[in-house]
Amino acid sequence: MLTDGFIISQQTTPEEIISYFKKANLEIRDINNGWKHYSIRNFKVKDTYISMMFFFNIDNLNSIGFIVDDKITTSSWDDWSLEKELNKKDYYEDWLINQIGKVRQFAWGRIDASYDNKSASSSIYLKYK
Repeated sequence: MLTDGFIISQQTTPEEIISYFKKANLEIRDINNGWKHYSIRNFKVKDTYISMMFFFNIDNLNSIGFIVDDKITTSSWDDWSLEKELNKKDYYEDWLINQIGKVRQFAWGRIDASYDNKSASSSIYLKYK
């Protein structure tokens, strides 16, 4: 749940994402195979900046990837390093422990922090069943 009561769940629709975050703030990518990705960057919840990508398949929310930071995040390959990305993964893991504890598997799906070799980045990934 976000600070003003907006709850994101497997039942959340693309229209609700657009209505809450406003279309002008979203990047929407239609993959042209039933999948659409909705991205929002650096919105603030309390003292944390969050960037999220919602992955919909035929308008059903399949998963959410997100990053959290205490400052606005920017993407640049200029200062990228594997060490920094693995440190981010550890930060996300600690953040998850503080938010929800050590349990990662739930009746509705799974949430975890990970490093992805293909994208060369770390994030938190929530996957619905």
